[in-house]
Amino acid sequence: MSASASAADGDGAPAQPASEKEPEMPGPRAESDQEEEEEEKEKSLIVEGKREKKNVERLTMQVSSLQREPFTIAQGKGQKLCEIERIHFFLSKKKTDELRNLHKLLYNRPGTVSSLKKNVGQLSGFPFEKGSIQYKKKEEMLKKIRNAMLKSICEVLDLERSGVNSELVKRILNFLMHP
Repeated sequence: MSASASAADGDGAPAQPASEKEPEMPGPRAESDQEEEEEEKEKSLIVEGKREKKNVERLTMQVSSLQREPFTIAQGKGQKLCEIERIHFFLSKKKTDELRNLHKLLYNRPGTVSSLKKNVGQLSGFPFEKGSIQYKKKEEMLKKIRNAMLKSICEVLDLERSGVNSELVKRILNFLMHP
C-alpha cells in the first residue's frame, strides 16, 4: 500500500494547486506583522517639528456709501402746512414719534427728530396729479397704516376723524394734494 500510495501521489496525480490548499491560520508571525503595520501608521500620523502656518486672508468689506439724493421739498399747488394756523398748532402739540408716519408718507423717509416737524410744516401739496403712479403708491402706503394712526394724521391735518379706513385714506390724500 505504501508503494501504491506514493505512486498515486507522485506520478499519477498532480500536486494540489495553491488555491486549493487549506488556508494557513494566522500564527505568531502574522500577528507581529499586523502590529508592525499599525505602529507604522501611528508613526506616520505623528508629525515632528512645527506645523506650517497658513496665510491670513483678511475680510475686507467695501462699504460704498449710498448716495441718497439730497432732501428737497417739492413745491405743490397749495399753501404750506405751517402757514395754516390750526395745523401749525396741532403740529406743535404732537410728539415727534407720532409724526413719523406722516413724514414717511410725505417724503418717503422717516426723518430725523430735529427736522421732522419743520419738514412736515414745509409741505405745500404733492407735486404729482391724482391718477399718477406716485399717487397710487401713496394710497397703498396709507392703506397699510392702522386706523388709529390714520385718525391721528387726520387730527394733525385738522380733518374729520370719523369713517372707515378707505374714507380716511381718500380724505387725507385729497387734502394733501392741495392743502
